[in-house]
Amino acid sequence: MVKTKYLRRHFIEQAVKSFAPEGSVLEVGSGKRWRYFRNSTTLNRDAGAEPDVICDAEAMTFADGVFSNAVCIETLEHTPHPELLVKEVHRVLKPGGRILFTVPFVFEIHDEKDFFRFTEAGLRIVFKDFADLKIVSNGGFFCVIFHFFRLNPAGRILFPILNNLGYFLDWMFGSGRPRITLGYTVTASKQRKA
Repeated sequence: MVKTKYLRRHFIEQAVKSFAPEGSVLEVGSGKRWRYFRNSTTLNRDAGAEPDVICDAEAMTFADGVFSNAVCIETLEHTPHPELLVKEVHRVLKPGGRILFTVPFVFEIHDEKDFFRFTEAGLRIVFKDFADLKIVSNGGFFCVIFHFFRLNPAGRILFPILNNLGYFLDWMFGSGRPRITLGYTVTASKQRKA
């Protein structure tokens, strides 16, 4: 059952819960309000987010190979050069280090720095330097259709019901790889040295 107001948030919470990192965690694009893991190091270019480290994720100030895990929740679309952010995450990860990224696909423009939407094929290119790459779509046709109901007042009232209905219908009739989705969850690891 979907217990959150936003179906997209439900998929993010599931991904975060199943990630279970061991060791140090870097949270890219996070801060005091959106910290997902205890004892993590948060990084954000916006001081207002109250991160542990204020810097651009495309040019991090950390040494190579210092983190065991990196998490980037709904942030990649907000950077003008997403491939540079991913390259920096790869650089600061230890060999064998793991990543969790989430990105929206069907979602309204929500910030002046909302630059990109990624397809599965595009994500494969951006994360090409990682091993064990898994890209999971978050919801299908029905989740997407019902997502748009929240943009009008009547839809906002019915949103808890519509979320669960969309989730159920996608489960019942959806395919394993929908052609339309609310977004994607990406997990992978940095290759261990031979």
